[in-house]
Amino acid sequence: MILTLKDIAQLQPGVYLKTNGNAANKAFLLGIKDFDDELNLMDLSVAVDKNDVREKYIIKEHHILFSARLLFKAFKIPETKEVLVASNSFILIKPDLTRVSPDYLRWFLNHPNTEHELKLLTQATSRVPYITQKKLGSLAVTLPELSVQEDIAAVYNLMGREKSIRQKLNIKREEYLQGLLLNMIKE
Repeated sequence: MILTLKDIAQLQPGVYLKTNGNAANKAFLLGIKDFDDELNLMDLSVAVDKNDVREKYIIKEHHILFSARLLFKAFKIPETKEVLVASNSFILIKPDLTRVSPDYLRWFLNHPNTEHELKLLTQATSRVPYITQKKLGSLAVTLPELSVQEDIAAVYNLMGREKSIRQKLNIKREEYLQGLLLNMIKE
């Protein structure tokens, strides 16, 4: 079945809030810089006053952050006790869990074919490509049964874990070889 993104998820823009590291009741405003190249959250660096945040901007674990400028990637939200808020760099996607798996949707949005399609939908202002919420909502999404979506999501998540392990392994291998080479000149 093929549906538009707006048929299977609520979309809303992120919010702009002033930083407030001294707030007694903190929330953390997420921006693109808070994620690594693997689209995983690295750090919570921008604190805001939670009292300034409307409920609709608070990110839940099953929500997806979609970068509306430059990158056009869907970011995974980790489990955390902290209150996270989507900055205006993102479109917050709230999937209908009865119709679509969040991990499947994230895979679909990050797939190279979808990425190409999204680039066709972009608009440029000041040489910065961006996609509007309306255009993102019009994106056609192929939806297999939920069980198939879960299988695809599981393989996608395993691919990400494998990639991360390979990168760590390559770093350790290089450190080991550099150590061996250094020992060769010390002898």
